[in-house]
Amino acid sequence: MDLKNYLSVRGRQAALSAATGLSPAYIWQMVNGIRPVPIKRCIAIERATNGAVTRYELRPNDHHLIWLKSNDSFSASSQPSTTVPTSPGSGRESA
Repeated sequence: MDLKNYLSVRGRQAALSAATGLSPAYIWQMVNGIRPVPIKRCIAIERATNGAVTRYELRPNDHHLIWLKSNDSFSASSQPSTTVPTSPGSGRESA
């Protein structure tokens, strides 16, 4: 379902605004094609609509360049490592 249909059926523009941090005016502009849906807000919109509006529907022309479509979730293996490598032998006594 596209965002315009979701909002017309549910009448939830204010709730979507509160859930995503986007102003109602900005949402209106996205719905009416004046502004594109920001990439960094697509997943928040998908979650706020409980999957009724997907990130793929929000960005139909370039979603394949932004997200992989395996399981529709981010796996730990796809995220960059947050561990800091240590130098060899650190914390060990030399013999």
